[in-house]
Amino acid sequence: MVRAVDRLSSSQLRNIHERVFARSFELIRGPTGNVFPEVCGVSLGALNLETIQMYLASFGVLSTALDDLLGEGAVTACHIVSADVGFAGALERQVAGRANTISTWPPRRLLELTRWAGSKSAALRFVGYRRAEQAARGAMAALLREQGPGGARPRVLIVSQSTPLAQTFDAVEGALAQAGIGPVMRLDFCAPTTGARESSGTVCRCGAPGALGFKAGLLRAQWSDVTREIRSRVAPAASEVSSEAPLIEGLVGRLYESAFDVQARHLWAADTALELLQPDVVVVGPDQAWESQAFVQLARRRGIPSLSVQDGVAGDVPWWWSLTADRLAATSQHLVQMLVRHGVPPERCRVTGQPRYDFLARSGPDDQRTARAALGLDPSTFAVLFAAQWMHGPDYVWGVLSALLAVPGIHVMLRPHPSDPRDLWERLMREHASNRMTLHRAGDSFGLVRACDALVTQHSTVVLEAALLGKPVIIADFGGRSGSADFVEAGIATAVRGLEELTREVQRLVSAAYMHTAKPARSGEALDALLGPVDGRAGERVAILIAKALQRTPRAAARRPVAVVER
Repeated sequence: MVRAVDRLSSSQLRNIHERVFARSFELIRGPTGNVFPEVCGVSLGALNLETIQMYLASFGVLSTALDDLLGEGAVTACHIVSADVGFAGALERQVAGRANTISTWPPRRLLELTRWAGSKSAALRFVGYRRAEQAARGAMAALLREQGPGGARPRVLIVSQSTPLAQTFDAVEGALAQAGIGPVMRLDFCAPTTGARESSGTVCRCGAPGALGFKAGLLRAQWSDVTREIRSRVAPAASEVSSEAPLIEGLVGRLYESAFDVQARHLWAADTALELLQPDVVVVGPDQAWESQAFVQLARRRGIPSLSVQDGVAGDVPWWWSLTADRLAATSQHLVQMLVRHGVPPERCRVTGQPRYDFLARSGPDDQRTARAALGLDPSTFAVLFAAQWMHGPDYVWGVLSALLAVPGIHVMLRPHPSDPRDLWERLMREHASNRMTLHRAGDSFGLVRACDALVTQHSTVVLEAALLGKPVIIADFGGRSGSADFVEAGIATAVRGLEELTREVQRLVSAAYMHTAKPARSGEALDALLGPVDGRAGERVAILIAKALQRTPRAAARRPVAVVER
């Protein structure tokens, strides 16, 4: 058993990504572009560019690896196991004539029937487009009346949809308050998090994106009609054996089935917020995410400038290669270089550093003791933080936990991804009860990183937090190539390829700690490349970009002038 990506060379992977980047724009702007509906004048194809690119890239990797495998010799049977009707149909066409027996599971016809039945079921619950729009708009207006800024119109509107982004914007809002720039309002589309710092502006909690209004499947109900249009537009352009037609049909079907209705409600709510608040500047997180992209596109239609603030480490993959917002506050030069290489003018980008890490620059020697006391951890125990991701299954999680608990005397802090709703973690705690292991769902990751002696993860931005605090990091990646290769190459993490190696590496760290062996110095140059400046003033630099945008806004000219001081 091998991962598809491990069969590809770096040049093959790069070629796939470049093709996907170009093809994604062709899909939303070319003959198939009409199958993507518009809401508030925004194409849902453009709104889902990131999803389209990820889907095409995933298939490109799988298809290329399969083609290479088939070319190595005669294949007797090929069994395609996929719940994605697009992947199943496209792979079946690719294998046709190259294997004696071909099967798909679940049966592709069953998958197609299920999608058709879902469309018909949604049509039976149809509530009317106008009524659904009014419900979403009315719910957003009601929230603004209850939680909004009253009669004051915000100069700066900030949109947040995750806990890390909320922490980033806490620092930005603090810098705006110090500069006397306001009023500031934040629309928060994520659940409140224990331990979050207070915002300096007005916060309107809106629930999850698309949660406002009726949960009717307005657009899902259209899938049966759209299918015929896709086949009439895509099929003539592709040969009978091409995998393009079923792949595109599967992709668009997935969006109609699970995304478009939620996004329509989000667009109606966002448009209502912009109409009622009339801000001078809109600030969002990474604008490739559809939640942020909605506000950027709607703001542009109203002539409101927008700023995107990078969150997370940018990978050299298609969904990081484009910029929709007017300006970008980039964590480091790494993202700027990728954007410029793909046609974004450099003057639209500014390296600011990551505001979320501003307070880490002021960390002190007593932070670990304070953090452990808050968590109830024994200050003398070697504590390992295991930061898991939403895609990790029970086998991987328990394998890592078992390898860690094999080291005598250590305590394991299990941290699921904040967006992971599964009960897997509580079940693991019940089934494998141990007083040497604790579960930490609530709160932000900063306190956990401060409290630990070492971090274990497969790929996570928590690696950067640990590196900033001088904590050893172990990358537990057992499949080969991973998104954490940059961390290892930069010298801020150590990779292990198996469970026994993980146990040995943790044991080595424990022994070094008890012998008071000096920790190896982290490469400041490596951290700068990944994080940009870490001097506690990234929030100030983002605030300066916002102030400059306010100066250039015609509607802001009649208001009190904004002072911009660069240091």
